[in-house]
Amino acid sequence: MNIPKLYRYRYFDDQKSDKLPQWELALFKGMVIPASPMTFNDPFDCDLLIDDSFVNCNYFQKLLQKNLAEKYPSGYVGIISQKSLDELRQYLLEFKEEMLVACFSETNTSVLMWSHYARNHTGFCIEYNLSDWPANDNLLHVQNSSSAPIFGKSYLDNNTLPFGSAVVEAVLHKSAEWSYEKEWRIVVPKQNYADIFAQGFKPAFDFGRFITAIYIGAKASDKYIQLVCKHFCDTNIAVYQMKLQPNTYQLIPNRLQ
Repeated sequence: MNIPKLYRYRYFDDQKSDKLPQWELALFKGMVIPASPMTFNDPFDCDLLIDDSFVNCNYFQKLLQKNLAEKYPSGYVGIISQKSLDELRQYLLEFKEEMLVACFSETNTSVLMWSHYARNHTGFCIEYNLSDWPANDNLLHVQNSSSAPIFGKSYLDNNTLPFGSAVVEAVLHKSAEWSYEKEWRIVVPKQNYADIFAQGFKPAFDFGRFITAIYIGAKASDKYIQLVCKHFCDTNIAVYQMKLQPNTYQLIPNRLQ
């Protein structure tokens, strides 16, 4: 798979505690911490939508038979199916809490993304070359469209792993309004890291060796510019600061070191 250079927009967040600030974990330690979709700014993000035909698909009927056969008389199957479908829809909304997603972009010059994710151009953007990451088949490109994918009988009966594949499909589809983000994602089940959460920690990908450049926001403070330059001064990682292009609405990187 041809993976382009990928970027993550972050912001400086000095915190008054003994813990290392999040920005240092990302920038100096190379940690990429996947987040719950519940924290995303798109309210539709990762929603798995199903239509009424889901009741009649083989997957749902087997699930219904397994879980409800002993609990309810057969004469109420139709009512139970609809009730279960409604409950399943509610469960799928909550299912987002069971996923962890790390987001990347193909571009480091988006004015909107610098505003949204790098605290109004005062933050930074990290460039990664993940083509040599051994697990890069887990990097998936997000598709943008005007309508959301809705899953029903025809889809679920024709896929070997219907529920799992539908979840991935949902995570990788967003409204066309977000197409400017040119997004890629790593998606992992939260349950894979139950032991880490139980110890009070968060899982993270160690991508320090894949960092190839740092871009500092056009409005970043001198304090952070100096800290970043000092940290990377004896490395092969280039440091840039974004500048406003005269007479246009574009950002251009200016190399600092």
